[in-house]
Amino acid sequence: MSQFNTEEDQKLTEFLRCYSPATPPAPSNQAEIIWEAINTQKKGGGRWWIPVGIITGLALMGATVAFPKPIFRYAQQESDLDTFMVEAWEKSLAITDDTEIHEDYLLLTTEF
Repeated sequence: MSQFNTEEDQKLTEFLRCYSPATPPAPSNQAEIIWEAINTQKKGGGRWWIPVGIITGLALMGATVAFPKPIFRYAQQESDLDTFMVEAWEKSLAITDDTEIHEDYLLLTTEF
């Protein structure tokens, strides 16, 4: 890549300065022209929410079909529920041989 500010760059810069056209003057009533253009534009109306609502409703219906609510299976017998509760309690306390636990917690896991 060539270095900037070479002799060619300086020649180009001088040429553009000498031969660039003058910028046209801004109209004196430019603000009025802009406001008139804004006011004469067709207003968007308030019915944009109808297609958006239809598309959103269809997307929600599709999502409920594609991602149905999970069906939870409950224990059929009390012994299954008891076993689950004991296992969940032990896992939440992370009972290992190295861990010291207060006696009350151990009583909760063994008594039913």
